[in-house]
Amino acid sequence: MKRTHAVAALVSAGVLLVSAVAVGAASEAKKAGTNAFQSFRAGEMKQFVQFRSELLKGQTSEEELMKKFRDYGAKMIERYEKFGASPEGAPHAMDVKKEVIMIAVQLLEDGKKVKAVIAAEKNPDNAIALKMHAAKLCAQSDMDKEAKELVDALLEDAKGKPELEKEVETLRFQIAPQGLPFPEFAEGTNDLDGKPIRIADYKDKVVLVDFWAAWCGPCMAEAPNVVKAYEKYHPKGFEIIGISLDDSKDKMLAAMKEKGMTWRQYFDGLGWKSKVGTRYGIHAIPATYLVGPDGKILANNVRGKRLEEELEKALGKK
Repeated sequence: MKRTHAVAALVSAGVLLVSAVAVGAASEAKKAGTNAFQSFRAGEMKQFVQFRSELLKGQTSEEELMKKFRDYGAKMIERYEKFGASPEGAPHAMDVKKEVIMIAVQLLEDGKKVKAVIAAEKNPDNAIALKMHAAKLCAQSDMDKEAKELVDALLEDAKGKPELEKEVETLRFQIAPQGLPFPEFAEGTNDLDGKPIRIADYKDKVVLVDFWAAWCGPCMAEAPNVVKAYEKYHPKGFEIIGISLDDSKDKMLAAMKEKGMTWRQYFDGLGWKSKVGTRYGIHAIPATYLVGPDGKILANNVRGKRLEEELEKALGKK
């Protein structure tokens, strides 16, 4: 039975939820500091981990596997909402709503449920916080349409509020930047040969700005796909600018040689404190931005098959 997609979905969708187990367990250990919500969530997360483990051991078909998975997510939301409506849960209403949104996104990919939770929030500041939370989760789960809609709504909320507007603009660049001009690299951003890197120098090209590191497992796993795309589309006008978040130049160079990464690279040895990474608000890698010939962002976080699909749309006819 084919279960590759379903298994991958189960593993991927559970990442944020499973991480909450650790939070709940740590809080539970400090019994004096454990509140009702933390205790409830810890129990739910432990049940979820057990459910997922048992489900993956079975011989269920992919279709049935995903059905059981989504049914569990729906019932999980029901339990959270019931808890939130109880006397002990009422004081933790925002925490409950954030968790329901996370389940709706991570387990169900249910944009309608996300909107319903936000629409039911009457406090304007809380609604903004929920939109921020949901937008980030949707982006992480490749729900790009929903992420963009949430950011657009936040931009409306931010009108006349300079601090919020700045925060939302930063969020927009990170998760829903399609159509925005890619901000030019700061003066002094040079490649390994000491030559300045400037987006303006790539007119009539399609450029992938790739934030990566040799120590990043997902980056190294994606590298062969990027190399394949480069070899296929470079003759048609595809370029790559690598931004290394390594702190060891030797390890970076070794990874480049091993993977066949022959394009330009920026490296300053500062790791997560990289000047370029910090300037663009990069908090997780791989992070990629595909920039069109006009300097505007075509897509972000393009990996796997999607990278070639986007390149085919931009360069396939050349």
